[in-house]
Amino acid sequence: MDAKGSFRKVALVLMVWALLVGTSSTPVYAQDPDPGDRGGEIVTAIRTIATVVIDILIGAAVALMAVGIAAGFVGGELLVAVGQPYGLSSAWVKVISIVILGLGALLTIVIVNTVINAVAALVPPTVIPTI
Repeated sequence: MDAKGSFRKVALVLMVWALLVGTSSTPVYAQDPDPGDRGGEIVTAIRTIATVVIDILIGAAVALMAVGIAAGFVGGELLVAVGQPYGLSSAWVKVISIVILGLGALLTIVIVNTVINAVAALVPPTVIPTI
């Protein structure tokens, strides 16, 4: 056995020993013994994250609405150009439905924020107990 291999074994034994002694000799706390009002901060952070993520998803839906409106107008123009008489009415139906759905997507921001705030108000601030 060479010196490099024995050094590795000794180092491994020392690390395992230090880990066992370190974890068994000191108490482990999930947080400080006097946590204060950290539970309220956690609920607030989760509420903020949920609000931002949902607002981003709704923004993407509104961007898709704009693409849908443009596609409806272009599709209607192409249908009229090739001689299909119902092309214009078909385009208007698409555009009107996309606008209605887009307004619904914009209103969901208010609805979702209201629901998130209502649910977050029901969650009491929690304190993680110490051992």
